[in-house]
Amino acid sequence: MAQEQAHFYVGVKDEIEVRKNLLEASKGVLNTLQSFEEFKATRQEKLQEILKLRQILKEIHSLSNRFRKEVPTVKRSITPRQPARKTAIAEKTPAKVQEEDVEEMNKLESELTAIENKLKGLIE
Repeated sequence: MAQEQAHFYVGVKDEIEVRKNLLEASKGVLNTLQSFEEFKATRQEKLQEILKLRQILKEIHSLSNRFRKEVPTVKRSITPRQPARKTAIAEKTPAKVQEEDVEEMNKLESELTAIENKLKGLIE
């Protein structure tokens, strides 16, 4: 009852070329695996850097919030800027320039006294 196994041998034409092709294919697979491992390492480094960046952003956000809590709030009136006049300097006479300067100085002085009064009110 012993079964005989038949052995078949196949002749390979140009066996050296087949071996060469097998080795080149193996080499290609190894190069692909190596580049994939490098890709995985690069991806891992990228994830680590993203985590570091998120941590830094969280820290910046918390410091920003703490800074906003520490700094006193200031009410400021925003006055729209008037567009610059396109007049030649030669057209203005020295008297007009002096009047404008005096008006501007008076305005600035009144704003300064208003601010000083507010500060005195805060201190008391």
